[in-house]
Amino acid sequence: MQRLLRKFETAKALVPAPVVERAKEKAKCGVIYFGSTTAAMREALATLAADGIHLDTMRLRAFPFCDAVADFINAYDQVFLVEQNRDAQIVPSGQ
Repeated sequence: MQRLLRKFETAKALVPAPVVERAKEKAKCGVIYFGSTTAAMREALATLAADGIHLDTMRLRAFPFCDAVADFINAYDQVFLVEQNRDAQIVPSGQ
């Protein structure tokens, strides 16, 4: 098991990092999304910004997640996770 944990720690530094985009105004909330939700998220974020709702975003690009993902989550009062389907691919089981 320790060998697998070391592999994951090494992989975190090798996979593509997430892309963070800051809102034009200070945001108290963030959004994490990935994959085919990108186009829909861009449209939704533009609509929300036009209504005065500003969110910082993180687009995940690979697993295992680097430490920046936890840092992003901890930086906000609330973080929304946009999943691709009903099976909650990103949320750990039991959460």
